[in-house]
Amino acid sequence: MGGDGQMRPEELSGYLDPIVDGEVDYAKGNRLLNREYRQDMSSWRLLGNWILTFLTKIASGYWRTMDPQNGYTAISREALEAVDIDRMYEGYGYCNDLLVRLNVAELRIGDVPRRANYGDETSSIRYHTYIPRVSAMLLRDFLWRLRVKYLVRRFHPLTLLYGVGASATAYGSLSLLRAVSSRIRGRDSDEERGSGGRDETTSSVLLVVVGWIAMILAMIFDLRENEELEVRYEE
Repeated sequence: MGGDGQMRPEELSGYLDPIVDGEVDYAKGNRLLNREYRQDMSSWRLLGNWILTFLTKIASGYWRTMDPQNGYTAISREALEAVDIDRMYEGYGYCNDLLVRLNVAELRIGDVPRRANYGDETSSIRYHTYIPRVSAMLLRDFLWRLRVKYLVRRFHPLTLLYGVGASATAYGSLSLLRAVSSRIRGRDSDEERGSGGRDETTSSVLLVVVGWIAMILAMIFDLRENEELEVRYEE
């Protein structure tokens, strides 16, 4: 529980009870489930939260979990021992890093709805630097999770789908940019502007589409693999 007055002590039992009852290993607050609960959040804060929520879903494998930056949490001693907290990311991104580590340890987490409670305090987070730094951390965590969970422990084809999807999307996007740039600069010959140029553009677009389909399939597999590790509580 933070000491800035944003977390109501009377809500604490909602985090402790699921752990004491053995339902989950980690319980965290969620300010995004209810429109009324998030109305006190600024537009900029809300946008940054949605972006990091989506990136954390991909990185952590907890696809139903929202508001990963929420610091109102409770965790069991067994979970703390399993995630090696001494090696966790230091700074405001530790909540996101912790979720990835909990998933690799196959631990259950619970989302507890709570109201955003802000006064006239000013946040020290600078999202223009915070989001890129945490995003880079999440990319490292994501690759680590895939390697440990789906390659080292047991093989799952979703790793191939992610690899093929990322490669196809990257190569197709570069090819598309190159083709469009070349046409804009007028470097193509009349013949290249015809069927050859169109063929290159079409093949690049198709490659990007195939890449996205592969990654979406990988995400679906990942969601299915982890759906038993998530609990969403209601009021």
